[in-house]
Amino acid sequence: QKYSVETNAWTTIAPEKILILTPIEGSIWVCVYCLTCGFSGCQARYRITRDRQIRILKIKPIVAALVDQLEILKEVQKYILHIEALDVESECFDPAPSIQVLDLIKDNLQRNQDWHE
Repeated sequence: QKYSVETNAWTTIAPEKILILTPIEGSIWVCVYCLTCGFSGCQARYRITRDRQIRILKIKPIVAALVDQLEILKEVQKYILHIEALDVESECFDPAPSIQVLDLIKDNLQRNQDWHE
């Protein structure tokens, strides 16, 4: 059985509805879009290593299945094709660029939103 969170409770999902996005799952895909395609500085600061390339390519079949439900996944699909074609070398993990990307996203969210509304 498959489960999903809907309206703050776990519910069982019928087999024919497994690929239908819930609002929470949609929010996660919007975050993936923001990290890969959305904010202008993220791609430049997030260095693609062989390990990261492999991790990004793991979502390729999922994105292909969900692209008709969430329009922005078309851009993520293009990004994945770009990453797939890259010839990258294996490197050690350096957490600093990831932290910089998160700071950039936080700054963009704070600057582009009026939180007093």
